[in-house]
Amino acid sequence: MNIGFIGTGVIANAIVHGIANDGHRIYITERSRTNSAELTAAYPDISIASSQEICNRCDMVVVCLMADIARDLLPTLTFQHGQAVFSVMVDINLEEFSDIVQPATETGIFIPFP
Repeated sequence: MNIGFIGTGVIANAIVHGIANDGHRIYITERSRTNSAELTAAYPDISIASSQEICNRCDMVVVCLMADIARDLLPTLTFQHGQAVFSVMVDINLEEFSDIVQPATETGIFIPFP
């Protein structure tokens, strides 16, 4: 499965480390250059891509942004019908998130804990 992460902060970094050896092709943005450089150096199946490239290439997209940044960025992206798009943001509810990422139809929110 192709999985993309828009945002590479602390939460995305932890999730990617957790799934990096599970056989997925993972694409990450360069929002945190330190984290993205560390992840691409550590795992051969991880590549840096733009947010739109992630939307174009990935079966599942995980949005790991601050809510204000997401509200500005996500409406500029083209998501795919049937694409799974998940949020790890606490300040955007599922209804608002689902509206922003249309026409993606498989949406959800999860809050990972250490």
